[in-house]
Amino acid sequence: MSRLFFDITDLLEYARKNTTLSGIQRVSVELISNLLQEHGPEKLRLIAFHPILKRPVSYDPEYFGPGFEYQQSDFCEYFGLHSSLHNPNLDNYLAKKYQNSWKTSFHRTRLLALNTLTRGETLRKRKIQTSPAFSSTPHNPKTVDFKSGDHVFIPGATWNFEPYLNFLAFQRKARGIRITHFIHDLIPIHTPEHVVDDVPQQFLRWLEHLAGNSDFFITNSHATKRDLDAWLAARGISIGSEVVPLAHQFANYPRGGHQVNFAGRGNEKIHARIINAARIPYALCVGTLESRKNIWALANVWKSLLDKLGYDTPRLLFAGKHGWLKEDFDDFIVGTGALGGHIRIIDRPNDAELAYLYSNCLFSIFVSFKEGWGLPIGESLWFGRPVICSNVSSMPEVGGNLAEYVNPYSLASIEEAVIKLTLDNEYREQKCRQIAQAHLRSWSDVALDLSQLLTQSINYKGRRHADAG
Repeated sequence: MSRLFFDITDLLEYARKNTTLSGIQRVSVELISNLLQEHGPEKLRLIAFHPILKRPVSYDPEYFGPGFEYQQSDFCEYFGLHSSLHNPNLDNYLAKKYQNSWKTSFHRTRLLALNTLTRGETLRKRKIQTSPAFSSTPHNPKTVDFKSGDHVFIPGATWNFEPYLNFLAFQRKARGIRITHFIHDLIPIHTPEHVVDDVPQQFLRWLEHLAGNSDFFITNSHATKRDLDAWLAARGISIGSEVVPLAHQFANYPRGGHQVNFAGRGNEKIHARIINAARIPYALCVGTLESRKNIWALANVWKSLLDKLGYDTPRLLFAGKHGWLKEDFDDFIVGTGALGGHIRIIDRPNDAELAYLYSNCLFSIFVSFKEGWGLPIGESLWFGRPVICSNVSSMPEVGGNLAEYVNPYSLASIEEAVIKLTLDNEYREQKCRQIAQAHLRSWSDVALDLSQLLTQSINYKGRRHADAG
């Protein structure tokens, strides 16, 4: 019986350093959970290049069963991700105390140095536990035992794991396994000005490796498929690719957000800083704070709005972790005093806090220059809230006829849409009614489409698929 091996290499590496999940990692978790329900543990396995053990390992998938919630400490302990340089309890402490990435890095180094000098007293005084899991080993890892016909599905970035890529390439030739990659975007190639250092070169080398050692590609949008197919065609490479659109659903929360309250759910709590930030009418921008998200332009739009609307200007909440190449945005925040309090940054909100913010915003806004998909657009719709988004790349595929579209390169275009959704209450409520009646895509829909496509791709004979977009 052939099995599907779902790769979690990217997820393990990400979890070592992050208290909350970001876009691609969130996609992986939802797909595993739904594929597990559909196939059962007999036909679904997890595979990864373990960042501590430095070798490929396999896991049973039940950890991601019903009711799964990402908690960094538990996740790292289960998969044996701790090292002497990593303390998830300290990470949680710093994430709550500091909202600036350089401050977090500085104080982590300072506290660890002081803790060494005081023989552990520094962390104990702050009630930061030194987890005994530092010396843990992964929970019941197994040796990878590929058989002919097994299928490896890789949904995340593996470009920093050359030994693992070589291992899979060898197994593909020696054992006859099939390898399918989920390509989320080609952003490092198309917009290198928005990524750091040598990422474009790393990404290109990785994509070239995949082109020579993969059987099939799946993309998350027709826009990404067009980018990928053009790149392959320019190199004379014929590998099949198809689209599996992602979901609008915000997992574990009902559509419309009717049950989102101050208590949160499970182990997650809605902290006072969230409720305080949302105490006045606000617009919400969700995502990593980086230059590609067009956050500097958005901040300038809000400055113009404040000059024109005065007290009618809603607060602008940015919800996400601090990213890169945003010095202009940081200068704006410091220079204007966060626009006199009209802009607030909420660093790394948990799922309960995000759900609360989505549910209570006037509208959300997502004016990125380029995306592979655009999860925050769909999530806003899931909670029944209007959304302003860019009219480029994949974003119209997510918003369909429900979103308010703008030109991300035009501040006037963005400002006009914001004014409309801010002042025209009837129009905003009309959009809410339209969203409430629309069909929205769930993660079970995505998993079903993915499963069917993976099955079909087994019989793929190398013909190129026409672009359905």
